[in-house]
Amino acid sequence: MSRSRDTSLTVRTPAAALLACVLLGCAAPRPVFPPVDPPLRWPSSGDPARIEYVGKVEGEADLKRPRSFWTWLRELVSGARPEARIQSAHGVAVTASDVLFVSDPDAHVVHRFDLVSREHRALSDASEGRRFETPIGLALQGGKVLVADRALRTVSVLSEDGEPLAVLGAGQLAAPVGVAAGPSGRVYVADVGAHQVVALDPGGGPPLAIGSRGDEPGQLNFPTHVACDLEENLYVSDSLNARVQVFDRGGRLLRSWGQRGDSPGDFSQPKGIACDAGGRVYVVDSHFENVQIFTPRGELLLAFGTEGNGPGELWLPVGVALDGEGRIWVADSFNRRVQVFRQLRDAEAGGTP
Repeated sequence: MSRSRDTSLTVRTPAAALLACVLLGCAAPRPVFPPVDPPLRWPSSGDPARIEYVGKVEGEADLKRPRSFWTWLRELVSGARPEARIQSAHGVAVTASDVLFVSDPDAHVVHRFDLVSREHRALSDASEGRRFETPIGLALQGGKVLVADRALRTVSVLSEDGEPLAVLGAGQLAAPVGVAAGPSGRVYVADVGAHQVVALDPGGGPPLAIGSRGDEPGQLNFPTHVACDLEENLYVSDSLNARVQVFDRGGRLLRSWGQRGDSPGDFSQPKGIACDAGGRVYVVDSHFENVQIFTPRGELLLAFGTEGNGPGELWLPVGVALDGEGRIWVADSFNRRVQVFRQLRDAEAGGTP
């Protein structure tokens, strides 16, 4: 009799487990960025590889969210809900908890992709009672997200959850495009309409305007993006002057590099710019369709990317962001996606650890 009960339990337990899996969804989630085989690396030959392609995010489908039985049943009855897609990636920022923000001016939203929970939200509220119109530049400031909206002429401050907290620069900006946060708490805005970088004081003090229109040292011609290093020096993509200019936090010109041309280290239209903890400077060039990496003094270290729509290829890229894991996130505008790369350690690159 006891043997019969044991057999019954043996039969029912797997059946119950299977039913629970079907109803609740027990499949392990697929990785957002599966391994790339064979690896795609730069440089592809000669010197040890330093940069490796990781993957892409084009929209909600790339989160690879597991589907439960109930989701499957609901879609069977009423049809699948359309999944959000990036229409035009311009700015990019990623938090330490793997939350990816992408500005999408064509859709008038900022996408929020949580790569851990696999959730997506389209953030449309720039402030109370106002929606985003042309969100472009993104930056992180502690647990907050800064969004430069060219049409609203302001910088919105959002929580990491996407809730509007404050508005900066009202009445002080002509056409804000790029934005960066300094260690002091200052917010620096590349104002393409005024041909200046405007430093906004978080304490409410008067703004500091850096630069004026022109091509002389210290002047700017359609500056589109700005980045800060750990010493709060400002690296500015002086786009139509085809150069990078570096200022201290008081607006004094420290140095510049670059010229219009097609040789390594030259620029055609520099846009997104970022600095890593080691002082290296990453500059996206929309016309070259690549990212060039420089020393703080402007010496070229490496370039990666080429024109196209395949993995590692770019089409009018705009923004760039770095994270604490050594990943490089590039807003690949006309390919409607963000592409992700990573820096290889010496041992991975084939060099000396």
